[in-house]
Amino acid sequence: MLQENDRDKEAFIQMMDKGVRDWNLWRMEDHSRRINLSGMDLSGMDLSGYDLMYANLSKVNMANCNLSKADIRSADLSFADLRDADLSGADLSRSDLSGANLSGADLGGARMMDTTMREVNLRKANLEGAWLFRSEISHSDLSGTNLSGARLEGSKLWRADLTGADLTGAKFSNADLRKAELMDAILTDTNLENAKVLV
Repeated sequence: MLQENDRDKEAFIQMMDKGVRDWNLWRMEDHSRRINLSGMDLSGMDLSGYDLMYANLSKVNMANCNLSKADIRSADLSFADLRDADLSGADLSRSDLSGANLSGADLGGARMMDTTMREVNLRKANLEGAWLFRSEISHSDLSGTNLSGARLEGSKLWRADLTGADLTGAKFSNADLRKAELMDAILTDTNLENAKVLV
């Protein structure tokens, strides 16, 4: 027998299945409505352009999801599975992605200002041109990640693994890169002005 919380989650899924227009209109009616999809399997769904502001998406399976241009501001995505997801152009500002798996994800042009990403797996992800101002990315795995042209001013990357990452033209001014691993990283035209890079 479904618990009340589970029935709510199923109702949210049914509403999502109606499409982005109906979902977003429904969200506009009352943004204070608590959207709780924690632990749900949404893998492979097309959620491009969906309004997921303030949603509880912790431990959700969104592997291979299309979340391009979605509004995911101030959402809880802690420990979510976002492997190979398309988050290009999405807005994840002020969201919590701590412990999430974003390996192979496309975050090109995404907005992630003031976002919390402690201990995140971003191996071989694409963050080309992404905005990560003042984000917390400490203890995260960004090895082999494409950060070319990304904006990371004021971000914290303490003990982050940037081995083999493409940092061409990335801006790290005033960022904290102490104890970060930069072996084999591409640093062509990388801006490290006033960044903390001491071991």
